Formats: sequence, structure tokens, C-alpha cells
Amino acid sequence: MKTEWIKAIITQLAALFLFIALNAEIMGWFDEYILPTLSRMNEGSISSIIFGVMCLSTIVFWVNRFRYHYYVKPIYVLSSISLSSVYWFYRLFTDEYIVTESDIFHIGFSDVIFGGLFLFGIISLLVDFIELDEPTSNESQNEDKALLLEDKPITKREQDRLGFGDEVDTLYQRIIERETTSALSIGINARWGDGKSSFINLMEEKFLQNKDLFIVIRFNPRYSTNDKIQSAFFEELYSELSKYDSRFKSSFNDYLRVIDVMTDNKYLSALFQSSTLFNRVNEKSRINGAIRRLKKRVIVIIEDLDRLTGDEIVEVFKLIDGNAAFDNLIFISAYDKGRINSLLESKDEWAAFSDKFFTWERPLPLRSSQLLLDFLIPNLTSGLSFNDEEIEDVKSSIIANSSFFTFYLKNLRDVKRYINLVKPSLKRIYKEVKLRDFLLIELVRYRYPDEHRVLYEQNSHKDSETNFERKITIDGLEDQYNSKDILKVLFPADGNNSYRSINSVGGFSIYFQEHLFERISNEKLSSMLKKEQDYRAIINEVLNNQGWNQLREYLGSLNTLALPSWEAVVRYIDIYIYLSAHYSETLYSILNVGILLEKKVVERLCIKLGISIDDYKSTLYDKLIGGNNEYPYEIVKQQLWAYKSGELRHELVFSEDQLLIILKKSLKNLIKNNPGYTPLHNNILRACIAFIDPTSKKVTLDVEACEMVLHSIESNPNEYINDFVYLAGVSSSPDWNSITCDPFWRQIFLSAENLKDFIFNEKLDALPNIKRVRNFWSIYEANSYEPIEFQEQGPVQAKIDSDLVAERKLLDEILEIETLVNSIAISPDSFVAAYKVLKDSLERLSSNTLYIKKNGDVRKSILKKRNELKLYRESEPLKITPEIIDKIKSYEDYLDERLRH
Repeated sequence: MKTEWIKAIITQLAALFLFIALNAEIMGWFDEYILPTLSRMNEGSISSIIFGVMCLSTIVFWVNRFRYHYYVKPIYVLSSISLSSVYWFYRLFTDEYIVTESDIFHIGFSDVIFGGLFLFGIISLLVDFIELDEPTSNESQNEDKALLLEDKPITKREQDRLGFGDEVDTLYQRIIERETTSALSIGINARWGDGKSSFINLMEEKFLQNKDLFIVIRFNPRYSTNDKIQSAFFEELYSELSKYDSRFKSSFNDYLRVIDVMTDNKYLSALFQSSTLFNRVNEKSRINGAIRRLKKRVIVIIEDLDRLTGDEIVEVFKLIDGNAAFDNLIFISAYDKGRINSLLESKDEWAAFSDKFFTWERPLPLRSSQLLLDFLIPNLTSGLSFNDEEIEDVKSSIIANSSFFTFYLKNLRDVKRYINLVKPSLKRIYKEVKLRDFLLIELVRYRYPDEHRVLYEQNSHKDSETNFERKITIDGLEDQYNSKDILKVLFPADGNNSYRSINSVGGFSIYFQEHLFERISNEKLSSMLKKEQDYRAIINEVLNNQGWNQLREYLGSLNTLALPSWEAVVRYIDIYIYLSAHYSETLYSILNVGILLEKKVVERLCIKLGISIDDYKSTLYDKLIGGNNEYPYEIVKQQLWAYKSGELRHELVFSEDQLLIILKKSLKNLIKNNPGYTPLHNNILRACIAFIDPTSKKVTLDVEACEMVLHSIESNPNEYINDFVYLAGVSSSPDWNSITCDPFWRQIFLSAENLKDFIFNEKLDALPNIKRVRNFWSIYEANSYEPIEFQEQGPVQAKIDSDLVAERKLLDEILEIETLVNSIAISPDSFVAAYKVLKDSLERLSSNTLYIKKNGDVRKSILKKRNELKLYRESEPLKITPEIIDKIKSYEDYLDERLRH
């Protein structure tokens, strides 16, 4: 761009010189031919309006272009300024010309035109120079800050990250010390991406630093067609050398005719017409002599040799080894030798001698893998606004898995392309995934993109809430994947995973989609721990969006010891308390809050957080007591149970008695704020454990806690009565279950008589479910205070819902039978009638479907009474007829048969 401006300035200066030198003639011509035409222009209203619209359109047109830094050629910019300046000079500083004003705008059309032209030139000048004068920063520094790295070779020594400098100096010194003048060809052999072009550029920089010794020419055969490569090369060579010696003009002209290299070059074609032909040796000798007289060595850098076709490579070989093998000419080319040889396989005569076309062949030394890692680590995070901790996280993840990175990323090109692959999404999902997993799966994506896609397509269906194993394993890993070394680490056979790891349900798809979509971000979840955030609202929002498993897995992944501050620890406990009060235990039970009670952990936390153990215990003590219907009794219960059962594994900061006191204070607080007996009262009471039988594991509750609950129940019995009767357990069939009641009623009321008096107190007659409880208690009492079992007698819950009315009738029948049996008097006159009563009673009892202990007791009473009758008949001579004897015998047979079953 600067060159173009220099040419424009020179042109304008020349034009200005001619204008000043021929001013009289030019202005005379203007006065004679142009001015009369302008004088006849009509500047009326209509023409003024049309002119105004044209000007407005022109202004809008150019404003839109200048908004986008529209580039105007320097010659047009300077010409517009020069012409308008001449106009305004004669308009303002001489009296030779006047301007006719328009009827509407009261200004001349020419003033508008040249004013706009001048403004156009000035704005264009500013736009061009803003672009021209943009500060240029060091390219390597720009690369460090760039979000995407350009895959281009370096050009300067200070950009050399791979340490090629010493190799460049060594090769340069060998060239300097070379004493012969014959043509030399140097080949730099390396794989694609290993830095061949960068090495060549550093060589060129070295040569250009010594222009007294070298002339450098870059030639790229790719820009020429196959049959024009040699002519294009000689054109490039001639153009450069002719700057130093005009005799190259005739020498190259004749030589090209001798070797029969035809060209369309406009310079050479004119020379061919008058050239004198000599033989090839003589013409080449003339050129050799001319080049030697330069006292400089000509460095010819041949670019992109391994990107040519086989035929094009042959043409280049002809140049190096034949037509262009002039004295003091040094050819340098970098290539992938394997690629070159594969392209020449079909050309046997060339493939056999491809190694001989380069006098010196130097394999590019391999670079240390540590250099590649040193480039990868900072460039992967630069420009992403990562803090020091996040940068260290990336660094440690790469170093810990460096064997994978150095195996999959062979050279700097691989590293740059990997960075460009990973970087756009790294910042976005950094906090949403396990960093190691993401970086490794991106290695697979870079090296084996098809495998990466297949991996997702064949396993994405496993990333579903219906996958109850909550893990993802890969089928056919050994046979299908070249990247199995990485996949074995990411997808272990045992399925072991962690929160949001790639082999976890809820995590897998994020690594491939690189977006959360319907998932909840970790940023949202982690904000619960921030003091200024309303964790209750966040929890409710998450759960309302079906984020149950995500919340559970996130909270389960938190390392309590890694919480950053005491406020975070307190907030963690608050979250637990809230979940325990409002949501299922299946969620909050996974929070590892219990560890916060362990003495060793507390001591470490206090040192880390800078607080005293007493302050820690005091705060935790108050939190564990709870309040406002949020009571964390479960954590205290777990620790107290461990004490009482002898299963405590770690010493706690609270003693056994202190834990029980906490629970009793929780219960007292709850009763004070909410008199009655809710499920929460029941749960806290059951946590107040006084003793656990080591054999039966039967729990004895604290007496004081039971007394508090008893007073609460007596003052407000409604809730206790409502929840007193319930199903004993969960059954696969609704017809198979038992009905039971509060298992701690005896510890609360001290005796069955006390509870019975309470239940049947007439003060409770108006309670909604009192009939159910009374019917249950009557049956329960008749069953020796054991759960009432039902099998294939209809849905058991329906019996509860109907207040056990039918079952109470069955109980009344049993009691009636019992009374009737017990009232039988044995005498000669009532002997036969007694047998009949027993038979009828047994029939009624057998048809009664209330299978409780009282049923069995009555059956035993019938058996006993039958035995009494039988003994009486055998011991007392009775005057009975044979018919009566037969009837008695039939009664006894019936009773014997039924009572045996």
C-alpha cells in the first residue's frame, strides 16, 4: 500500500509541475472551450431539485462505503484533492471567475461539486491512512493472544519456538565455507507439519541479512502449468539478475533458444527475434561467467516441491540437475521425501535417481515433544480470560496425560490445529465437563474424526435417564477403534465414573455436542453456594425443570473439604437442611454432611478457614437444632445411631449425649412452633435414641422426648390420630399386606391401657379418623397387639380407607361366638344342645375371614368345651336313645374333623 501511495504522490507532483509550467496555456484552453459551456447551464428550480437529489444520493452512497472502510486508490484520492484545490484557489483568491447561484440553494452547482470532491478526497485520505498506520505488533505475541492460530510458517528468528536457529546457523556456515562455485542443491527432508517451510524462511532471513554475499530468489512451481515451469523459472531468474548486470539480457535470451524453452514472456519474446544461436555449452558458459562476476551466490528457494504432481517434480529436477545448474547457484528446497517418492513411482527412470538430484540432503532434526507441550499449554488458554487457577488446571491435565498428547500431536501443525479445534468451545463448557475427558476426546476427534462421530452415534442412546446403571461403557472397543488407548481410559470396563465425566449419564452428550441444551449448567448449580444467591429459589427452579438427578449428582460430587470458605460450608449445610425438610431423602441423603462432624476433619477445616473449633461447634450446633420447619435431624440421627450401635468409625466433635440433646432441642423447638404430631415430630422422636439392643437391634427412645411428644399429642391429637393407622409395608400385590400403627405407642403412652383410654375418650369423638383408629385398636388388641394380616381379601388400603368397618363386624362376630361358647352349661338336659351350639359356632367361626389371634383363641375354646362334653358323657351314664347317640356321634365327628384343620 505504501508503494502505491508513493507512485500516486509522484504522479501528482508531476501533474502539478505541468500545471504550473503550462498554467497560461491550460487556463486559456479552459476559458475558450469549457467556460462558455458552463455559462449556458440553467440553474433554475427544477434543475436545482434534480441536482440536490443527485448530491444526496451520492452522499448516501459514499457514507455507506466509508462506514466499512471502503478503499479508494491513492491516485483518485490525490486527484480529487488537487482538482478541488485548484478550483477553490481560483474561486476564492482571484477575481477572474464568478459563480452563478441556483434559485433554491443560493449556491453554485460547481461549489457543491468541488466542495464534495474535496471532502471526498480528505475522508478517503483519512480512511486510507487509518488502515496504513495501524500499529503492527509482534507476530508471535499476536499468536499468543489469538483465539485461532494460523497454520503458517514463521518468518523471523524471534518467532522460532522449535529451536531451528542452531540448525540454520550450521547449514548457513557450511554454505559460506564451501569453496567450489559449481551449482549446489540442498534438500531439507521432513514430514508435513514438521516445520520445513519455517526452516526455509529462517534460512532466507539469514541470507537476506548478508545481501553483499547472497541474492535470494523464491520460486514456486505451483503457480505455473507443467509445460511452463522452466520458462517461469528462467523469467524469475532473469528478472532478478538483470538488476545487477545488463549482459544477462542477451545471455539468457540465447540460452533459452538453445535449450528450446519457449515462453510467452513479453520481455523475452522481443529478444528471441534477434538472438544469435550458439551451442548449449557455450551459452551456459557465458551465463556462468556472468554469475561469477557478480561475486554473490544466488540462493534459489523452491517452494512446495512435495505439493506438485509427478510430472511437475520431473520438470523441477531437470532445472536443478540440468538446465539451471549454473555456477554459484544454490537450490534449496524442503519436501517430504516419502511423498516425493510415491509421486515418482510411475516414473521409473526418475524414481531410481530421485536421491541424486540434491547434493546435500538434510533430514530436519526431530523436535522435543516438550517443546510442543510448551507451545500447547499457554496457547490453549490465551485470550479466553481464564484465571490462574483455571490455567493451572489445564496445564496439569495436559501434563498428567502428556503421553497421549505427544503421541497424537506429532508436530507444531498438529498442535495448532488441535488448539483451533478445542479453543472455540473450551471456555464455554470448561465448567460443565471433566477437563481431562474433554481434552482427550478432542484428541480422538482431531486424529480420528470418523471414529469420534461413530462413538457418539452408537452410544448416545445410553445417555438417558432411563439408563438406571448411570454409566456408559463402549461395546467393541478393542476391535473398532484405533483410538482405543484413550477410550480405555475414558470408558473403563467397570463403568466407574464421576459427576459429568464422559462415561456418565448426563455428561456423555455434552462432550460431543459441546452445548448443554436441556441440561442445567454447573454455573447455575454452583451459584447455590454463593452467599448472595437465594439457594432455595435455585433448587426449586432446578427441580421444576426435571433436574432432580443433575442436582443430586452435582451435590454428591462436591468435596466438603474443598469448600472455599466458612460461608460456603454453612451454605452447604443450609442446602442440606432445606432439602431434608422439603424433598425426598433419596436426594439429600447423598450429601456428605456427616463428615463435617468428624473431629479430624473439623480440625483441618478450622485451620484452613481460620476459625476456632469452639466457633465451629457453636455454629454447627445451632444449625443442627434447626428451626422454621427445617430440621436436619437425619444427620444427627445417623451419628447417634453409630454411637448407640457401636458402629462409630471416627471420633466426632460432639459426644453421644450432646447429639441427643441437639435432637431433643429440635423436638422441643418444633413442638413449640407446631404443637401436635406431624410426620416431622415422629421422625425427630425416632431419632432420639436412648438405647439399641445389640442382638435384636430394637430401639428404645429417650423418655423425656416421649413425654414431650405425649403432651403434644394430648393437646392436639388430630395429626396423631390421622396417621396412627397405616400399611405395614410395601407389597407387590395390593391384596397382600398388613395393617399396623405407630410402633412407639407403648413408649409414648407407657401401656396399652393408657393408649386405649386416650383413643376411646369421648373428647375425640369429633376427630375425622377416630372411628378408624378405634376399630383398628379393637382388632389390634384382639390380635395381641400384632399387625393385622390380610391375604387375597381385596385391597388392604381400601380397608383402611373404609375405617375397617367390615373387619370390626367380623371381630364382633368372633366375640359373640366366644361369649356363646363360654356360656354353654353342661347338664343331662342340655347335653345335645351344647353339641349343636359348638357345631354352629365352629361353622360361623370357619366362615369368618378375620384371621387374628382371637379367632384362634375361640377355636381353642370350642375344642376345650368339646373335650369337656366328651369327658362328661364318658363319666356319667346318660339315658339316651340310639338316635340321640348317633346325632352326638355326628356332632363329634364334625368337630373333630374341623378342629384338626
